[in-house]
Amino acid sequence: MAIPAPGQTPSLAGAQGATGAEDQPIAEVLPTAIATPEKLQSLQIGMTEGDVRQTMGTDGIETPEEQLPEFTPAEWYELRWANADGSYIAAMFNEEQTLVHLQPFNIPGAYTWLATPHYAVPAWLNEKFQANNMMVRLPAVDVVEPRQYTYQFRGGLVDASGQMLGTVAGTYYLGEAAGQYARAIEGSYEYRLVDGRVDANTFQFVE
Repeated sequence: MAIPAPGQTPSLAGAQGATGAEDQPIAEVLPTAIATPEKLQSLQIGMTEGDVRQTMGTDGIETPEEQLPEFTPAEWYELRWANADGSYIAAMFNEEQTLVHLQPFNIPGAYTWLATPHYAVPAWLNEKFQANNMMVRLPAVDVVEPRQYTYQFRGGLVDASGQMLGTVAGTYYLGEAAGQYARAIEGSYEYRLVDGRVDANTFQFVE
């Protein structure tokens, strides 16, 4: 096919047949979605930053430090992959460049991820910490499943400035393991404030 000279409009004769297709509107080309349910399901806590970038298909955009969520550990950082409609997947990495937490926003199918212990345990405990006016939060947890529907977890407790002050550990139960409840959690925490005071206790909650 010859390249038209400057200013010359290429002919489309014969390309549209005799159906009047030339009168049809041109289909709108939408931006390709970067953050998709399929990619969200492919991400696994413990992946390296390189693995996450490869899974997502692009490098992502690093969230400025001043825009990171409160109670983010000082050496952690976040990469975000956003779509044109404002939906996104945010991935939090620790100082070892390991994926420790995911935050999907308006991604179809994200409810599956939100129900996983990696997300549900910090969300539930942080709700309790806030309700009790505690000065710490749990940004992420390590989880193992020793038996079906039973998850052991452990994570660090940080203050609003991002300083790590202590730890929390316990067991999270779902389904049959939770008995008559939809879910249950139990464990203990301990942390030392900068003034030397120590707060330690056990907990048990059901829903």
